[in-house]
Amino acid sequence: MNEVTTVDATNKLMSVKQLPIIEEQLHTIEAQIIDATNKVLSMECTPDTYKKIKEERAKITKQYEELETGRKAIKKAILQPYSDFETVYKKCVSDNYNSFKIQVDEKVNAVEHSLLESKAKNVIDFFNEYAQACQIDFVTFEMTGIKISLTATEKKLKEQAKELIDNVVNDVALINIQAPEQIPEIMLEYKKSLDVYSAITIVANRKQELSEMHSEKSGPAEHDVGEAPSTVTNNDVLSAPTEETTHQMSFTVRGTMEQLKSLKNYIVENNIEII
Repeated sequence: MNEVTTVDATNKLMSVKQLPIIEEQLHTIEAQIIDATNKVLSMECTPDTYKKIKEERAKITKQYEELETGRKAIKKAILQPYSDFETVYKKCVSDNYNSFKIQVDEKVNAVEHSLLESKAKNVIDFFNEYAQACQIDFVTFEMTGIKISLTATEKKLKEQAKELIDNVVNDVALINIQAPEQIPEIMLEYKKSLDVYSAITIVANRKQELSEMHSEKSGPAEHDVGEAPSTVTNNDVLSAPTEETTHQMSFTVRGTMEQLKSLKNYIVENNIEII
């Protein structure tokens, strides 16, 4: 059986301190490792040879562990100068900069916080005053979703607040032209979401459901068994009804304020009953 060539460059590797030379020796060691491992792998493992294979495996493992120990020592030796440099760098640069940053951030943050508070106060005061002037007392600034930041101008934020109140005023005007008995209920729903069309729809659907439930409970009209049938004359048959049969319809409308007012006037002028 051929003897396995051992790797004998470990000590030489450990004594070299220049990286290019270490790299060159590693290529030499690579060839020796490949040769040694290939010879072991080419051996047939039988009851007669497996102990020899284990011995050769132990030799290669020992050589690998020695190389690993050397690698870690070289790494430590290479990194030590950087570690020393980093200690000096931290003392001279990082510590001074971090101390500066903490102090200057505190000053800047204090000013920014003051500016933000002032801007928020001005915008919220404007919102409350404008809402009061428009007789809107159920919308708070928190409900608007307006985000006050340093990047947003105070003028732009006030415009957003005014636009929101104007929309609420228009919504309330639309609610006030609905059926009088439904206005309180619609307003109640509107205050939850500030969505006028949703509020009107919810109330209309609810009224429709209640009406259908009432019709189901009432059932068809029953006739008394003992009641004599009424007499119908020829005149009754031939005469036209004095009133047109009425029907009921539920729907939600959407349009401009002028269109909605015109629709309401048409309903009133034609004596159409709003239920």
